Amino acid sequence: MSTTGDRPGSHLVQHKNGSLDHRAQQRPAVDSGFPAHDFCRGERGAFHEELDTAQFEIRPLHVGVLDAVAHLWALESSTTGPLRPLAAGESVQDPKLGAFLTTWGREKHWIARALETLLTVHHREPPRSGAPERRTPMTGTVLPKLIGADVVAGQMAQALSREATTAALLRRLAVVADHPVVDHLCDRSLERTADYIRFFEQEAKARLEGSPRAAALARRVLGRGFSPVRPPGVARETVQESLDVLAPRVRHRRALCREADAAVHDLPNLRGPEPLERALRTEGMLVRS
Repeated sequence: MSTTGDRPGSHLVQHKNGSLDHRAQQRPAVDSGFPAHDFCRGERGAFHEELDTAQFEIRPLHVGVLDAVAHLWALESSTTGPLRPLAAGESVQDPKLGAFLTTWGREKHWIARALETLLTVHHREPPRSGAPERRTPMTGTVLPKLIGADVVAGQMAQALSREATTAALLRRLAVVADHPVVDHLCDRSLERTADYIRFFEQEAKARLEGSPRAAALARRVLGRGFSPVRPPGVARETVQESLDVLAPRVRHRRALCREADAAVHDLPNLRGPEPLERALRTEGMLVRS
């Protein structure tokens, strides 16, 4: 017996047999003003070999700092995962978006590689995911086609939240580590992350303005269950150990939340979501012990 979703001509059946054609649903690509062509042409490659790791023989990093590095490695390694369905779906209609995401993914890999270098030099293994991604191609790529372009605004807002949170943590890492090699790594990473934040902020704004449906979907995906600080599969202890070093007291964590949530809070028509603060409260990491 055929289910409703498997009726002949349904979106799911069309996707399964490769005949899903959404040209009729196409709309002009959103122009956020971000110079994506220049960004892709100026792609920045590996920089882990620039790190003067010999300095660690004289002055190694403290265990707590390495805990924070491990957490940041997990963030940088997993951030691109949630946008894979978008790259496979919406980018068909918006080549600029697809080109940016491809370049962004490669640059994120090199930031994670630099963080992993610090761990390797100190004989630390990167944290391993407890829930490896098992998304199939069908379920991943069909999502944007079924929901439509309005969902992209929420995905841009989520990515903005993740990048802004990562940037805030990198700045704290540089302060806490107080080490020239870490300073260099953070400077190079933050230079790149600033471009990512600008892209996702401009894309989210352009898609949210004048679209109540996009705003409603964005509020939903930024709500309960979303965490910009704890990617799927990352243990709570990994985040806790990192925050114990980078933001050990409640006032430090509140300041971190204000810094990380500011860009998302100012997006139009969202009524001020604060994803990092919500996530830390949900995890019990923003209460006095």
